[in-house]
Amino acid sequence: MRFPVWVTCAFLMTGCLYSTHHFNSGRLLDPGMSDVTVGGGYSQAPGFGCSSNPNVIEFQDSTGARHCEDDSREASDGNGSSNPHFLVTDPKKFALPFYSGSLGYRLGIHGKLGPFSGLEMGLHLESPTNPVSGEFDLKLGLPVPKGLAFHHSLSAGWSIGMWADNSSFLEYAASRPFGLSDLFVNYRATYLASQSADLLGSEDARRFLSKRRLIHQSSLGFKWALPEILIVPDYIIPEVGLTYPLGPTGSDAIPAYVLDDRAWNFTLGMGWNFK
Repeated sequence: MRFPVWVTCAFLMTGCLYSTHHFNSGRLLDPGMSDVTVGGGYSQAPGFGCSSNPNVIEFQDSTGARHCEDDSREASDGNGSSNPHFLVTDPKKFALPFYSGSLGYRLGIHGKLGPFSGLEMGLHLESPTNPVSGEFDLKLGLPVPKGLAFHHSLSAGWSIGMWADNSSFLEYAASRPFGLSDLFVNYRATYLASQSADLLGSEDARRFLSKRRLIHQSSLGFKWALPEILIVPDYIIPEVGLTYPLGPTGSDAIPAYVLDDRAWNFTLGMGWNFK
């Protein structure tokens, strides 16, 4: 039974799309301290075609022009007869609601290292990302001038990709502390793994086709420390993020102008600290 379980886990962990829940305030955990974070988010994924309505289909006429038809209703064709296909609009971009969830674990592994404030490691799981992403990173606390109320860090990590290659990323985070709470911003540059759409044709080529992309993401959030009450989270994090450009999703290629787009995501995280 262990073999199929490991195979299933390996398949599920080949999410090649980027994550969006980046609860990084730039503040590091003390050595031996850990925390667990659970997050939920909402965004809008771009689609291309006629509509998200399955009754609206796309077709190409004799001139090569692309149109959309709604075959769920009838309309007059202008000559008094009924036309079973109702022309609605030209193909275009449209937005689909996109919900996501995440689970994170972080551990402080070293205290002060010369001018650096410490070292921390983390594991982050997020879905759906074609289908689930597994990320690993190391975070280094950067020097801060004495007496300045400020935290910042630099993280480097990688994410398991879908067969062809993996993703790697660098992330900078900075925050202004308010007691145990933090108002923070962060920026992540991801060299994104090849997507499922990029693997089309790999069977004929007898090798996995690789096409990696540079993705930029930034977030603004507030880590709000809560009173210590049993079971209640130790903190909550409302966060808004921006991703540009967008990576392709699905099994078909997507027009370039759809990829050259941006998406906002809204996320709420909650976490518990452990000694």
